[in-house]
Amino acid sequence: MRISCIADMTELGGEPTDLIVFPEYSDPAQLTAASLRHPNSIVVGAAEDAHRNRGYLLHHGRNQIDYLKLEPDGRTDGSEDIGQSPVYESANVCVGVLICMDIQIADFLRRIVRAIRSSSSELKFLCVSADMGSEWFPGKMLSSDFAGVYVVVCNHTMNHQVRCKSFMTNLRGEKITPQVDVEPIHYGLLANGDEPERIFGG
Repeated sequence: MRISCIADMTELGGEPTDLIVFPEYSDPAQLTAASLRHPNSIVVGAAEDAHRNRGYLLHHGRNQIDYLKLEPDGRTDGSEDIGQSPVYESANVCVGVLICMDIQIADFLRRIVRAIRSSSSELKFLCVSADMGSEWFPGKMLSSDFAGVYVVVCNHTMNHQVRCKSFMTNLRGEKITPQVDVEPIHYGLLANGDEPERIFGG
């Protein structure tokens, strides 16, 4: 399985990609174009929608989740709808989606991670579309709240002078070869429980 964190469709390269993750405040046209060009891929992202921030998980031609960011961030209003469940299952993959600051809502985060963990799917991912400064996700390890799922954080490259680098973790919550600057990052994963491997060269 190939997983990519990108800011623009042109960064995908020529290899087939199974899971494509865009940052928060992406252009919806980019998400749609990626889904149309890669109809079998799962495309995750977040985009502004009528003063709210809407989560996207595009697969088989439509958005498979109904999720509005809970927290206000100074640019968009928060929905405060903690009852949302942005989790999707298809074949052997389960993907949950969180938008940026919503990771700090402990009850919401734990419920979404619990839903992913309890899935019968072999591969379990939590994708975070973000626009974060460097104070988020410090260090090499995530908290135990994230254990048991592969976490993929795709962070915006333009809006913070010092930003959190995009990354993917193993099932223990350890970051695997995070982004160095603003380059797209691609990972390969053979099977559940394996260590993701950073793919260099597109």
